[in-house]
Amino acid sequence: VANRLLEELNRFNAEVSQERASDERRFVEGRVAAQERNLDAAEQELSDFLVANRQFRNSPDLTFEHDRLNRQVSLQQQLLVSLVQSLDQVRLREVRDVPVLQVIEPPLLALRPDGLRRSYRATVGFGIGGIVGLLLTGVLSLFAAARTARDPEVERFFAALEGVIAPVRAVAARLGLPGVANKSHTP
Repeated sequence: VANRLLEELNRFNAEVSQERASDERRFVEGRVAAQERNLDAAEQELSDFLVANRQFRNSPDLTFEHDRLNRQVSLQQQLLVSLVQSLDQVRLREVRDVPVLQVIEPPLLALRPDGLRRSYRATVGFGIGGIVGLLLTGVLSLFAAARTARDPEVERFFAALEGVIAPVRAVAARLGLPGVANKSHTP
């Protein structure tokens, strides 16, 4: 069962990882297409400038505009190269089939039950149960003492507590649990 659980968990994690990579690939493909359009537009703007201004080197304003357009084309190219590299990485992640969980030691059944451990666990469980029972009894006695004080703050607390307990009682009544469904905590 444990081996099968590990196999299924690994399969599930791989599927989720591949699905995320697939979503990311589609997103990056869209960004690449948009960036290609941006680059085409920047190149077309530079081309239009060069056609309209064949002798731009003699004018400082035109030289400045040419340099600005050149930087814009260069920036768009760099962004496109970066996105294409990201797209390649995402495509690799999408087809990667590396297990997410690494099993160090496979689960094995014990050759024989360990009786000593069982009695130790039973003793510890009994001790912890006794301590929890004593704490619960103390808390309930404190609640009973607070209810008899007739303090308005305490009454509001118990009214709120009743609102929380009412759905539990309804479920207990449907399940037919004796003693839980019919108890009332009103003073």
